[in-house]
Amino acid sequence: RALALNPDFTAARTNRASILQLMAQHSNAPSPPATKNLPDNEVRRRHRTIDSRVTDFERWRDKGQLERAWDARAQRAADYIPAGAIVLDLGCGNMALERFLPGACRYIPCDLAKRDNRTVICDFNTGAYPDAEASGADLISFLGVLEYIFDPGAFLSHLRKWEKPVVMSYCTTEGIRDRDQRRNLGWVNDFSYDELVKLLGKAGFSVQRADRIDTLQWIIKLQPGIPVL
Repeated sequence: RALALNPDFTAARTNRASILQLMAQHSNAPSPPATKNLPDNEVRRRHRTIDSRVTDFERWRDKGQLERAWDARAQRAADYIPAGAIVLDLGCGNMALERFLPGACRYIPCDLAKRDNRTVICDFNTGAYPDAEASGADLISFLGVLEYIFDPGAFLSHLRKWEKPVVMSYCTTEGIRDRDQRRNLGWVNDFSYDELVKLLGKAGFSVQRADRIDTLQWIIKLQPGIPVL
């Protein structure tokens, strides 16, 4: 299915001032996640885990950490996916994306923990990837995943080898700039929108479409190919 480039994005990618202007247009969107009610011991545990540069299995094996608020993001992301596609969903979580996919799609979940009997188990931070499943997929999705990857360049470069279109999300530093707050959320990297686009281009992806969906997040459709930066 052909995807038109969002006209707001076309203007926004030209310069940083335009990006900030576009963000201001979304000032009534949902607020970024708060951590003020997070127990101090959990904040310290998350920071220790990040400092150790290991994936937070303790957190992600707890189904209570899979927030229903993330379902709205999955619903928006499904709009980028054509009917009949075979979708490999990296970091699938509660598999919300599957519920919103257009007709005749086939869904392949992949995560750190078993979400159902179909789940392919992988820890991307250790270099484990579902290469076999990717070879049979039409499209790769990862929503709320890149923030938790210690080497995002290596992650994206590996995905580029699959030669598949990608639908992804990312919470940029224009939404939450404070490093400690990002670490409290468990995020291990910090990219502005400009930096993210450059990172994607370096990995060999071009941006086909991008939408600011709230005050924090972008959803981006990528194609493997020569980036236009």
